[in-house]
Amino acid sequence: MTATSNLPAPEIGSARHFLETEYIPQRMIDATEETKQNARRSWRYMFMHFGRDVRLDELSDSLVANHMAWLKSERGLRPASINGHRGAILMVWRFAAEQRLITTWPHVRKMKAWLHEPDSWSAEEIAKLVKATAVMREHRQWPGPVPLDAFWRCVLLVEWWTGVRIGSLLCIRRADIDREKRTIYFQPETMKNRHGKLFFVGADAVDAIRDIWQPKRELLLPWPLARDALWRQFRKLQAAAGLRHNGRSTSRLHKIRRSVATQAAVSGGKQCAIALMDHSSANVTARYIDPTRLPAMDATEFLPKLPDLS
Repeated sequence: MTATSNLPAPEIGSARHFLETEYIPQRMIDATEETKQNARRSWRYMFMHFGRDVRLDELSDSLVANHMAWLKSERGLRPASINGHRGAILMVWRFAAEQRLITTWPHVRKMKAWLHEPDSWSAEEIAKLVKATAVMREHRQWPGPVPLDAFWRCVLLVEWWTGVRIGSLLCIRRADIDREKRTIYFQPETMKNRHGKLFFVGADAVDAIRDIWQPKRELLLPWPLARDALWRQFRKLQAAAGLRHNGRSTSRLHKIRRSVATQAAVSGGKQCAIALMDHSSANVTARYIDPTRLPAMDATEFLPKLPDLS
């Protein structure tokens, strides 16, 4: 069983039932579908761990801490991911306490997380990914309305010129594209910060869009399968492109976003990267920029050698 597989209907009185019937309808009214699915995924992990739905009155610090340890030992998740699942559990717990359905409040501490330096791909490596989409040409039983290789080529090229998240990419409407002006407008409800934004894209992205313009449909890039299939297919593309996964990236596709931020900083400066990423602060953008690609990274280029070491 995976964290995204179908589960039986949640039991009445369980935390998962409360999530679906109370928390999501009241506290996640304006949340994206992806955000809602992330919350559901955390409670699916709880079901997998205990083999059943956890009741609201069972929630305790020791139970959640035990679950966090299970996520680390049995699922191999890293502290940052575990803390994310902890947050999804605690938000439901707190809401149930606010509603006076339970009397306890959470006091479970986060796990100490470590942060790697951001890593990225070069423009040449991104080009290898785009060329590798040819491996999808013979994909069997693909239910999408456009050829799979053309779908991925369009995803990668639009992502390169915009740096937006994959969830936003899959929500692009054909009505928001101006092929003559080479622009795409991302609607506010599709963006994480709820701010609509206009992007200019390169001629290669426009060509990729033209290739999948037919048949007529609302979405440019409809994805008919579960989101897990998207990650699996990207791993195949990465292997076909000869780009080794170093295990550091929390999301392989998200590495393209970091690559865009890094290249923007190298070519236009950090302010250019901040504007393109549309982050809440410069500190957030700094976590996207690969310092190994910045001009001042190599100290051997400007520091003098130590004299008379012999």
